[in-house]
Amino acid sequence: MVSRIRSLGIKGVGGYEVSVECSVAQGLPGFEIVGLPDAAVREARDRVRAAIKNSGLKFPVSRLTVNLAPADTKKAGTVYDLPIFLGLLGGITGIFISSKGHGLLWPYSLMQLGMNSNKSADALAGSYGLFAFSCIFWLGTMFLLAWLLLKKRDVRA
Repeated sequence: MVSRIRSLGIKGVGGYEVSVECSVAQGLPGFEIVGLPDAAVREARDRVRAAIKNSGLKFPVSRLTVNLAPADTKKAGTVYDLPIFLGLLGGITGIFISSKGHGLLWPYSLMQLGMNSNKSADALAGSYGLFAFSCIFWLGTMFLLAWLLLKKRDVRA
């Protein structure tokens, strides 16, 4: 299960976009952060692990990889803890929901099913209509939520 969160990094007095890509996969248990992190960013593993356990979820015994892109820029500080937590949380809950057979009801599972739909063993197995409906439902929900938030914060002259 792969999830991507867009975040910002701090460089001097300016900022730059950082893409936090989190992968929850089968394999030897481990938690790696790649993409030129410094010591404080590497320590995010412990902070994120504690946050997931304290939120009432079971920390997965699987291979967790977090990529901080662009890889040519050094990442420093604790500003990546929240995007890493949200990315892993989306991946973990997506795997849990997919294992229960409700994968078409969660956005992260939809992304995984969409990426795997061109394989010979079709992951959708004839449920293309439900897949399309679920995609449209989640897109509509997110647009409605964004519209309500923007309308609430709109400044009227």
